[in-house]
Amino acid sequence: MLKPTSFLDYFNTIITCKSLSFGSENFSVAKDLNLLPLVKQPALANRYNTLVNSCLKANNLDAHFLKGMLEYFQSQNQFLGLHHIRIASKSCHLQGRYVYGVLLSGGATAW
Repeated sequence: MLKPTSFLDYFNTIITCKSLSFGSENFSVAKDLNLLPLVKQPALANRYNTLVNSCLKANNLDAHFLKGMLEYFQSQNQFLGLHHIRIASKSCHLQGRYVYGVLLSGGATAW
């Protein structure tokens, strides 16, 4: 049994498990897969491009958030980044709502 903190083992299991036959044909798995360990550290998503892209095709909210963060901050594609973060935000993704609000406010705080 995996500990909740061993996210690398968790993702390696998902990627290598042949019995799961994870791919674009397994839409329900990709749609509902919890990517929270990557949401906490979006830069790690670069190591799992195939997984994130499969989840993105299935409209996984965590995948939209990750794609948005990477596009906005890493690839400097702010338009596409905001698009994906907005999708996550509008679907009640907690981190997506926070980041989207901060980006739209220009970082200003109401003190």
